[in-house]
Amino acid sequence: MSERTPGAGVPVLEVRDLTVEFRRGNTWTRVLDGVDLRVQQDDFVGMVGESGSGKTVTALATMGLLASNARIVSGEVLVEGRDVLKASADELSDLRGNSVAMIFQEAMRSLNPGFTVGDQIAEQVRRHRPGITRAEAWARAVEMLELVEIPHPEKRARSYPHQLSGGMCQRVMIAMALSCDPKLLIADEPTTALDVTVQAQILRLLMELRERIGIGVVLITHDLGIVAETCDRVAVMYSGQIVEQGRTTDIFARPRHPYTAGLIGAIPNLSHRSQELVAIPGRVPPPGSWPAGCRFQARCPHAVPEICSAPVPLLEAEPQHHTRCARVADLVLTGVVPAPAAGAGTADAPAHPTELPDPLMVVGDVSKSFAQSRSLLGRVKEGHQAVRDVSLTVGKGETLVVVGESGAGKSTLGRMLLRLEDPDHGTIEFDGEDIAAMPNKQLRRWRSDAQMIFQDPFNSLDPRVSILSSLTEPMRVHGISTAAGRKKRALDLLERVGLPRQYGDRFPYEFSGGQLQRIAIARALTTEPKLIVCDEPVAALDMSIRAQVINLLRDLQAELGISYVFITHDLSLVRVIADRVVVMYRGSVVEVVDGHEVFEEARHPYTRRLLEAVPLPDPQLRRLKDLAPLQINEEFPQLATVGCPYARYCPHAHERCGTTTPVPVTIGRTQVACHLFSGDGEAPGAAVTSLLVR
Repeated sequence: MSERTPGAGVPVLEVRDLTVEFRRGNTWTRVLDGVDLRVQQDDFVGMVGESGSGKTVTALATMGLLASNARIVSGEVLVEGRDVLKASADELSDLRGNSVAMIFQEAMRSLNPGFTVGDQIAEQVRRHRPGITRAEAWARAVEMLELVEIPHPEKRARSYPHQLSGGMCQRVMIAMALSCDPKLLIADEPTTALDVTVQAQILRLLMELRERIGIGVVLITHDLGIVAETCDRVAVMYSGQIVEQGRTTDIFARPRHPYTAGLIGAIPNLSHRSQELVAIPGRVPPPGSWPAGCRFQARCPHAVPEICSAPVPLLEAEPQHHTRCARVADLVLTGVVPAPAAGAGTADAPAHPTELPDPLMVVGDVSKSFAQSRSLLGRVKEGHQAVRDVSLTVGKGETLVVVGESGAGKSTLGRMLLRLEDPDHGTIEFDGEDIAAMPNKQLRRWRSDAQMIFQDPFNSLDPRVSILSSLTEPMRVHGISTAAGRKKRALDLLERVGLPRQYGDRFPYEFSGGQLQRIAIARALTTEPKLIVCDEPVAALDMSIRAQVINLLRDLQAELGISYVFITHDLSLVRVIADRVVVMYRGSVVEVVDGHEVFEEARHPYTRRLLEAVPLPDPQLRRLKDLAPLQINEEFPQLATVGCPYARYCPHAHERCGTTTPVPVTIGRTQVACHLFSGDGEAPGAAVTSLLVR
């Protein structure tokens, strides 16, 4: 694809040698060290790096929003030529909104729940444009909601944040940020908490706004797939420094810093079936513990102490491509592996069984409804059916991935599989026993065979007890071994998940998120389970840490023969971990497809919509900009109790979809519940094409 050339002239943002320190007690600790960044008008720049690398601190300094315990040691931050660091309070107020604006990760928390979204946008306009009337400010709010493609903007302007979806709230935040025509928009992880289809819509919107109004965008993210889809240039940060900077196509094709190459290697490659993700060992050193010289050297497979122990400036690797690596002339690093040509085979694909394994768990027609409830404030929460007549099988030693957007019923299903929620009806057989009808005493004994790993390890471990106590507790509850035997097994499991035995004496607050998730995995293994339900276990982790955890889960499965039910909204993981994929939509299973062939064989329109929205980590395959907006068919009700649950949003829906619930049919290794298909094969016009190559 052609490389986009950013606008010329005076940059809208120029950061020069920015160094920032934070005070902790009586000690000043450096968190940014000599950051340089330049953004032209209509430029789209990505800032990537693991947590703690300094991305958000750089953004806050640009906005003049550093906390009171921060100090600027050196540097300048110029927005349209004006130095933010020397600006008065009035000048800062003028800069924010009129010149530079920022949107944050969780829009719902950024909006005031007590005011309508229209009032909040209008207030922003009046604050930065004192001469404007209330009516003009309101008209501007409606105009901005229309700009960000919110349907019925006049009506939505009178809605409160809780009446809008997460994606709608993020659009409102973008509308508010753009309401005073800034020249620069900083987006700090704007799509992290959103479903993949909503994320795609927000990213497409940002790209379109850049084209239509010529605004510069700085996109902060840990997801290199998003960067590949959207950004002209990339700045890679590590330990308070920019370690590589250049055009997106150049960096993905020829990374010139080992850290960048490691981040790219940790991305699941949707074009190839790989046995293992490439994980960066270790973790980012915290501020105050940075080594002399190259800060990545302790984790770098190419480090040479005599060369890498000295400070390294940004070096020009090639025109418009800079790196902070002293060995840049010696190293040849791997970038994105090109996608295969259409029709080409995948020689690196691992073999997978042609027959399903023996069943461990068989689920038959389970449903779960939640009744209407009332909050402490008196608000009524409407009842709904979370899971509807779901049937599935989990094989021995198999990884069954359950995917779908928020509200699909994935987590409720996972909790029912472990009897943490009781189904309204249906059967759940485990090794031939129906646990749905199992009495509590027998159920307690059974729980040693089935465990769960949660999304947030910080909340799943008791902060008041040591790691050793957390690991031995499940064994004590189930009467496994002696105290000495339990301790030995707990420490052995710590080693098995890649942590030293001496960590058993520590407490949860002493560990990173990735280490805590390893501990949570060790805890799930203490009772030697046959089944582990993993509910979004890597959603909160950085890309490289996520790769470490995924590789660990795969290794444990190969060694111990464990079955996994892996619940996720991240379809980029499917190629790496899934034997089979169950796709859920609003409580129903719409498709079950082979995990190795999901991108080629998926048939249901909803599954294909999900897959089309996954960012591909290759700038040559950008496709989100071409993703059609979701169209609503008003002929079908929003919460239908009969018919296809996806009919309201399906581009192929017809009358039968609203009156008759589709029966799953088998086509090859795929089961699909869609009226486009019959038991004899595909309906006319329903041919399947690969989603990887355009």
